[in-house]
Amino acid sequence: QAISNKEISKEFKEYDQNLAAYFTENNVTYLDYAFDERISDEFFFDALHMNKSGRSIFTDLFANDLLEILP
Repeated sequence: QAISNKEISKEFKEYDQNLAAYFTENNVTYLDYAFDERISDEFFFDALHMNKSGRSIFTDLFANDLLEILP
């Protein structure tokens, strides 16, 4: 069963924030989906792996985000 955003540890949230800050400071684009509300628990078949529906939806989200940032 998937881990919901509510269950993600404080340490991971701090890590994610530090990583985002590092990338910003170094002018690196960071596409962070860790807390993206468009990706719900129903898209996972366990804590780490997306199911078929989740993979399809995430692929579309990721592709659209890339199209917005690539020249």
